[in-house]
Amino acid sequence: MKKPGFNSYNSKFWYLKQGAQYFIDKLYNGLEKNKFKFESEVKDINLNEKFVTTVSGDKIFYENLINTIPLNLALSLIGGYDELVEEMSYNKVLVFNLGFERASNNYKDEHWIYFPGEEVPFYRVGFYNNILGQEKLSLYVEIGLDKKSDPDVDKQFENTIAGLELVGIKDLDNNLVAYNHVIMDPAYVHINSDTQKKIDLLLADLCGKNFYTLGRYGKWTYNSMEDSMLWAKELAKKLGEQNAK
Repeated sequence: MKKPGFNSYNSKFWYLKQGAQYFIDKLYNGLEKNKFKFESEVKDINLNEKFVTTVSGDKIFYENLINTIPLNLALSLIGGYDELVEEMSYNKVLVFNLGFERASNNYKDEHWIYFPGEEVPFYRVGFYNNILGQEKLSLYVEIGLDKKSDPDVDKQFENTIAGLELVGIKDLDNNLVAYNHVIMDPAYVHINSDTQKKIDLLLADLCGKNFYTLGRYGKWTYNSMEDSMLWAKELAKKLGEQNAK
């Protein structure tokens, strides 16, 4: 429980008026599109000859490679790190986005709620409609999974609806009008001191091969979005100074 007078770095939250997509669009619109190749999945990374191969067969050479996909996936693309990849611990999260025909009678102000008990399958429910000031109940519901689990999505969906009714978020006669789901894989990395030492040594070695990795998943760490932005700015400055020499 939060104590009176207690303040932390995240005691208040600010939301972009036009949503997170606005931030992404601003970055995208500032790009010189002819210098980028979009919607091209990489299937192999060759560190020695400095090129990546896409699933379509294109070979793209580089001077510096900046990775932001999850580190375990990047190491699989490089190859030769199967043991470390298996050792890296994390969990998946199954997310249901749910829209109902009217508001909840019991939850009108909450932005998100954690559920630590086992009486419901989810650990967190967020209220899009309360954040956006909209009337109709609109939720995201998060269910934690083991990294190797293969969930029965239909069964989890049934359990989720039952759980929402149990805790009073959804009334029995409040009909679902739209939904989808996504599996975040990975969702939360687990920091293990022994594994982290190996990762830190590896990342230092990869930097010497002009392979840099950023972001929560790329660096395999816990951090805020602000940290990721600062890391990106610092790396851009570093590489810019190197190229200027």
